Amino acid sequence: MKNNDFHFHYFQNLEIGIIFLLLSYILTYVFIRKQFYSIFDPLFFYFLMSAAGYSVVFYLYYFQLISEYYFYSFLLTQVSFFIGLNFFKMPKVKSEEDRRGPYLARGIAGYLYLISFFLFLILQIVVYYYNGLPVFMDSRLEIFSGGSGFGIIGRVIYVTSTISLVISSYSLIFKDSIGLPKLLHGLVLLFYVFVAIVSGSKGALLLMIFIISLMLYFSRKRLSSSRVEKKANKILIFILFLVFPAALFTVIIQSGLDSYAEVAIAIAMRFIHTGQIFYMTYPNDILFSFPEANGFIALFRDIFGSLRIISWDELPVNHGLLAFQHHYPTIDTITGPNDRHNTFGLFYFGFFGSVIFSFLMGFIVSYIRNFLYKRLSFNLINMSLYALLVMAANNLNQDPSGMAVGYFYSIGLVFTPLFFISYMFFEISKKGKTIERNIFNTYSL
Repeated sequence: MKNNDFHFHYFQNLEIGIIFLLLSYILTYVFIRKQFYSIFDPLFFYFLMSAAGYSVVFYLYYFQLISEYYFYSFLLTQVSFFIGLNFFKMPKVKSEEDRRGPYLARGIAGYLYLISFFLFLILQIVVYYYNGLPVFMDSRLEIFSGGSGFGIIGRVIYVTSTISLVISSYSLIFKDSIGLPKLLHGLVLLFYVFVAIVSGSKGALLLMIFIISLMLYFSRKRLSSSRVEKKANKILIFILFLVFPAALFTVIIQSGLDSYAEVAIAIAMRFIHTGQIFYMTYPNDILFSFPEANGFIALFRDIFGSLRIISWDELPVNHGLLAFQHHYPTIDTITGPNDRHNTFGLFYFGFFGSVIFSFLMGFIVSYIRNFLYKRLSFNLINMSLYALLVMAANNLNQDPSGMAVGYFYSIGLVFTPLFFISYMFFEISKKGKTIERNIFNTYSL
């Protein structure tokens, strides 16, 4: 179904749509209620968005717009994902006293922070210089699309911007300058906000809230953060109130809508649109009209393409892009819905193979959010790494072969050398101080 066709059908049966929306929220909450650590947990937001998308499948099945095959495949894969998500229990970690150590890997973290912000600043300016501000573009995906030359820049920006935000927000909220000027932390935060506003993404400020929230959550491992978190949550609520007008601004610019009512409806439908891949591919067996390909290559296409192991032209195309091109063949824009684990697994691994695939996706999310949290020691480097991994893992539900694998690959490709370069600078600085101290002691003698 095309967007307009679904919208028309949905608004003609709005009461039924709302009933399935509420039912989907209730059922989803029952499955994942024990995995939230706060309302600012990114998983909580993905719950709000994804549950609305799940309601689309119930809606389509109720009106016999899809077959039982797709409906039961969705139910089995989604339940399997939830079982994997709950495999590891959420750790109940909260310090009652401030046990902040004297070091916290500050030396290495300081260099990691400075190098990250420098790269974030310079590369973001380069992108704006050559491509303009993303908020005025038809599709932000065109900037970092495969083979454009800006792909590696996008990966570096993703990692360095997250590191910059984690450490700057930690330093400002916990009043720990880590040996750097407080003004620098403020400038880093302001630049991140500016980038979020002009990014053209309606969720950029929400992303900022999620990363700060993960920083606060990780800080519970060692810091007495209850009072600090209450103050920080007030700031996050304020930012949350800024999200709606920012979303209005973005929708007005990108869509050209004049009526505030139309803009409000467009934002509300954004929740339902998380199920866009379902109504675009399930009806009329559109999903299985796509070209056959190897599931392993399709899952890791981002890695194969960026390393030039396989040419981008020879790699399987994301189902979201194929679905959009199927319904809108005359529109030459790189855009489309996310290829969720349900549709990706069903197409590449079959009915029962998709159930196993969905379980593994949920298991990985649980492993990173819960198991890894308990294993990582508290320092700013691990804090940054944890935030990066959790934000990447959250996409395994909505887009495993696209955003999730791409973000994981970016972390491995960028974070690893950044750490070793920072460690090298730290060791050099220690040797320099040792030599300086020896020269001073010799001169004193």
